[in-house]
Amino acid sequence: FSNPRHLSFISTLPESVLPDLVRTALSSVVTEKQITKSVQSAAAKLEVDGDTLSSAITTLANCLLIAAQKHVSEDDFSASLHSIGVTEPVSGALTTVYRDNCRLLRDTVTRATFKEPQYSSLDWRIECRTNSRSIRNTISPNVLTRWTTTDSHGQREHYLNCDVNTLAHITESLQQAQAELDSFHSRRILRSLDKIW
Repeated sequence: FSNPRHLSFISTLPESVLPDLVRTALSSVVTEKQITKSVQSAAAKLEVDGDTLSSAITTLANCLLIAAQKHVSEDDFSASLHSIGVTEPVSGALTTVYRDNCRLLRDTVTRATFKEPQYSSLDWRIECRTNSRSIRNTISPNVLTRWTTTDSHGQREHYLNCDVNTLAHITESLQQAQAELDSFHSRRILRSLDKIW
C-alpha cells in the first residue's frame, strides 16, 4: 500500500528526475514487469537507498492505480495529493501522467480486476434425514449449494454443504458486514484511505 512518507521522500529528489520516476511507475503498472534493475541503477546515480526508491516508485504506481480504479477526475486527483502534503513538483508530474494515461490505466485496472473470480450462478437443494433407528422424531436438514464462478480460465463450480443453522449464521454475518460497509462511518473511512493511498 501507498505511504505518504514515500511521497515525501520523492519530494527530496531533484525535480529533473521526477518525470522519469513517474514514467517508471506507470511502466511497472501497465507492463506488470519487475523494475528492480532500473531502480537499483537509478538509486546508485542518485546516491539513495535502492529499497527506499523502489518503495517510493511503488507508491507512485499505487496512487495512479487507485485513482484510475475510482475514476477520480484530474482536479480531484491533484487535490487529494495536496491534501496529504505532496509538494507541487511531485503533484504536477503525477497529475500530468494520470491525465495523459487515464484510459490506459483504467484498462489495466479492468484487466487486473477480471483475474478475480466473478459470481455467475447459485443452485441449492435441501436434504433431510427424517428418522433413524437410534434417534426418533428428529429432522436434520442439510443445505447443499453449488456456486458457479467465472475467471480467466473459464467457469468453475464450488460446493458448500452445511446445516441450516450454519448457513443462517453465514448469511447473517454477510448481511451485517454489508450493512457496516454501507454505513456513513465506513464510507467516510474509505474516502480518507483513498486520499492516503
